[in-house]
Amino acid sequence: MKDLSNSFAAGATIFLCVLGTTAAAQVGTEAPSQNPLAPSPIVVQPAGQQPPPAPPGSRADGRELTLTGSMFGGYDTNVFEGNTAAPGVRTGAPQMGGNFSVHFGAKSERVAFFSDAAANSTHFRTLQPVTGTSVTGSASVRAAVTRKTLMNLSVSGGYVPQFQFSLLPPDPIAAPVIPTLDYAIVGIDAITYRTGIDVTHNLSARSALNGSYSRSSYEYLDRDYELNYQTFGGGYSRGLTRYAALRLGYLEQRADYPLLVRGELRPLRNRTLDVGLDYSRPLSRTRRTTFGFGTGSTGVDNGEEKFYNVAGHASLTHQIGRTWNISTTYARGLGLVGGFAEPFFADSVALNLRGNTSPRVRLTGSAGYANGDLGLGSRANSFSSYQAAADIEVALSQRLAVFGHYFYYNYLFDKNISLPDGLARGLDRHGVRAGLNLRIPILEERNPRVTR
Repeated sequence: MKDLSNSFAAGATIFLCVLGTTAAAQVGTEAPSQNPLAPSPIVVQPAGQQPPPAPPGSRADGRELTLTGSMFGGYDTNVFEGNTAAPGVRTGAPQMGGNFSVHFGAKSERVAFFSDAAANSTHFRTLQPVTGTSVTGSASVRAAVTRKTLMNLSVSGGYVPQFQFSLLPPDPIAAPVIPTLDYAIVGIDAITYRTGIDVTHNLSARSALNGSYSRSSYEYLDRDYELNYQTFGGGYSRGLTRYAALRLGYLEQRADYPLLVRGELRPLRNRTLDVGLDYSRPLSRTRRTTFGFGTGSTGVDNGEEKFYNVAGHASLTHQIGRTWNISTTYARGLGLVGGFAEPFFADSVALNLRGNTSPRVRLTGSAGYANGDLGLGSRANSFSSYQAAADIEVALSQRLAVFGHYFYYNYLFDKNISLPDGLARGLDRHGVRAGLNLRIPILEERNPRVTR
């Protein structure tokens, strides 16, 4: 692990670049918020996994600029087990650090622009102190090109000083998340990058076509490893009733996996057919339940063998009263994970809960489980993983709040094959931290909507 000065210098350089890009983009066109790239290896979800974006006109028009920051201290029961001198040694240590993020958004009736940038620096007081600074940023433009066509352009990137990964499906209602080192495993500096476009065209009041393309990269800074891949696909949706819609889709992923031993590239092609149903129906004026699922077949060609399997996904979101929301998501399919020399094929499920017990107290909780194989066929290495987290935030004023956070992380691989250098076969970690959150709204403008 590099020392504090090297880590902070690399992180600060990228962070300033992100802010510069964000500032330049603010002069041009505008679009709705998108989560910044998580500070972990990129995971491509099966077709139809992501929830549809809200159209630009779904919220009040205007501009907003918000700064947030926090200071915290805590304890971690197992710091970077894979990076210790003797793998398997449990290394508990106190931690302290801080977060900073900036959010800008500008929105009109037809066009919207949103950007986010965030940084986290955490210091672990181990026998050999470890400090890591993560930086992420994103920007997106969504525009109603015509009355029937909606286009979304997005770009995101980040720097992370610690290797970490998760195969859990994304939270469909999550807000942008500031990067942390809760799930860091081994000290490897890396840069991630993603750019994408998706277009939806309404054929009629009940049917629509959509298409998407994205290109992603995950690169180690001090090792010979770079994973580049592209994803493209399209689909058709048809409203069956007032609350239900049929969805048909196709997704293809193309990647060249770097082999960790010989320094060669192994081509990989994954094709997925998706057939599903989206269902959304309000139970009352204050409660809405959204349900969707899809299933299909996936075919993988790694240049040596071909594999076929069943893929699928399902999600359920339910509003409880005015302030509570619960969601659960299931996914089965292939995941391309930066840092590994093989793809994952896994079943995963996640549960998320959030709400307010009072106007000043907010609670959030999440739990997830993933089980499957790293690699295909004879190279398969079975694994399992558990994750859980709980948060409480108590507002002291409109801008200042105290918070507490707990997390649990566990994973286990059956064998020591196809694992990145220094990655331990198993890990079991608990962590807690508490601190202060500060939110400063710099700009909040809302323009009245003109009704034609």
